[in-house]
Amino acid sequence: MISLQIINMNVLIIHRYFWPESLSTLPIMFRDVVNFHFENGDNVNVVCGAQSDYTAEYQEEFGSKLSVDTFKSDIDRNLSLFGRLKNAFKLFRLSQNFLRENSDIDLVYLVSYPPLLAGFLSSYIRTKNKKARTIYFVQDILNYRIPTAIGKSIYNRFHKWTLSKVNLVITLSDSMKSELLSLFNDSERNKLDKSIWIIPNFSTETVDLDSVLPPKKVDIVYAGNHGHAQNLFHFIDVLALLDLPDRPIVHFYGSGTARQKLISYAKDKNVDISFNEPVSRAEAQVKMSEARFGLVGAVPGLMRFAFPSKLAAYNTAGTSGILMAEEENEVSHWIRNEEFGNVIDPTQKALAKQQILDILNGPPGEYNPTALREKAALFYSKSNYIERLRNMLKTEKFDVR
Repeated sequence: MISLQIINMNVLIIHRYFWPESLSTLPIMFRDVVNFHFENGDNVNVVCGAQSDYTAEYQEEFGSKLSVDTFKSDIDRNLSLFGRLKNAFKLFRLSQNFLRENSDIDLVYLVSYPPLLAGFLSSYIRTKNKKARTIYFVQDILNYRIPTAIGKSIYNRFHKWTLSKVNLVITLSDSMKSELLSLFNDSERNKLDKSIWIIPNFSTETVDLDSVLPPKKVDIVYAGNHGHAQNLFHFIDVLALLDLPDRPIVHFYGSGTARQKLISYAKDKNVDISFNEPVSRAEAQVKMSEARFGLVGAVPGLMRFAFPSKLAAYNTAGTSGILMAEEENEVSHWIRNEEFGNVIDPTQKALAKQQILDILNGPPGEYNPTALREKAALFYSKSNYIERLRNMLKTEKFDVR
């Protein structure tokens, strides 16, 4: 059993890229995972891609304690499929070289796409060091991005194989855990169930609970990627069905491949949405706090495969969420039960129209922004995240499969 009562563990983090590149929440969180292990007296190494030499930044944050091995890499969103596969190969080779030279690793965090790479790495680690245990982070299950049935089948086989090769899995929601377990038969599921932990990402925004929230000037804000996976054309169609006096004041912030088409589409539909340029994280948090509701866009079925991490940013700004998800979904039930927001249907326009009206016309004072912010600051806190991680490492037996 690996326990945090064992000090001076040798820990390795393998990632496509690593903080200070603010490309997603996970690299930023791993900064805190590193510090968490340092506080336990562990040695920490990182193998990752990086856009440039961040030695000075790593030194400023961690001093000389952290060892970082990197290869030159652009971020995934700027790369073709071939470029991503090439990066995956580079990451594997760099990890392989590191593990050849360091045979005393106790714990390895694997964060990589495609999932096949994590499976190969875990298998390789096992051949070189039988005592090393692996934790695989599943932040996004990519089925919804694969257009063909055969492609989905191949992906599911790869992911199932990877899950069978690692010791522990961390994912973000009950829905995502259920989706992972659905890849296995009943006996395999029973064995795997206790190896999958649900640890939602924490909010990277700093919450000043003593500050006074600004007045709610906007009905709905959307802050994030303007891509096709966000299903924002559907949202515009729903707004177009509303009578003009009922239409909310809506502000969009961000960029993405579909942004210009969205602007034209909203104009064609005679829907008044204020499309604003991207702003800093701090500015975005202010804009979110000025809205009654924050939209979390999603294509149909997406909430089976991903957790609406954007909801944390809205909630910690004292803003209730509007999640595009089917009614009978574990995430939908969760946000309603926790009173973090509500849902609108991502497929049926007439139903979504009525849901929007019900949300916007709810009783005054239906939610208290200050109370919501306080509750969200606790649930999405870094300390809560680290405590869940600590409990996992204390109590979970790392059986070799």
